[in-house]
Amino acid sequence: MIHFSTTSESFLVICVHSEEISLAYVKKGTIYEKVQFKYSQVFQSNKSDYPPINKIWPAIKAYFDKVDDVLAFNLGVHRSHLREMLELHGISLPDKKYVCVYYWAQSVLGNTSLNTFHNLINSPIITDTRGDLKFNKDFVNQAVMVAKLALYLQTKDIRPGARLVRTFNAMIGV
Repeated sequence: MIHFSTTSESFLVICVHSEEISLAYVKKGTIYEKVQFKYSQVFQSNKSDYPPINKIWPAIKAYFDKVDDVLAFNLGVHRSHLREMLELHGISLPDKKYVCVYYWAQSVLGNTSLNTFHNLINSPIITDTRGDLKFNKDFVNQAVMVAKLALYLQTKDIRPGARLVRTFNAMIGV
């Protein structure tokens, strides 16, 4: 089941792409660590500059082991991509609470535009040639942006059961 929010002060943000997994580890309401893992989608490591995912999975899983909640902006895509890659190597996706930040932002802010995020949290986005905002191609920065957005949403989420974790002004220092 996909959840749409978290009140946890510690969580992991994942950004999964074709040969890279970027993580932002939030501990006690602060972005504590950001890390990137490059991997090969082929089984034989001599056909790529990077090791297969099963070789680096123990280091990645160590971050999953630190948290109960795992977040992604487009959770359906990132979690599915990670699960499929792991299953090819006989590895199961960790049993965690997975949170979709896209749906969470939609329910709290009423929209999910990059302009809104940039104005709220000073996200790491850049301008394309037409002047439109778009995601920075640095996937570690994307994970950090989603972590900042989640921390911001925790301060604005007034739905029943939501807990304010910290104020926006305290989060700016992240």
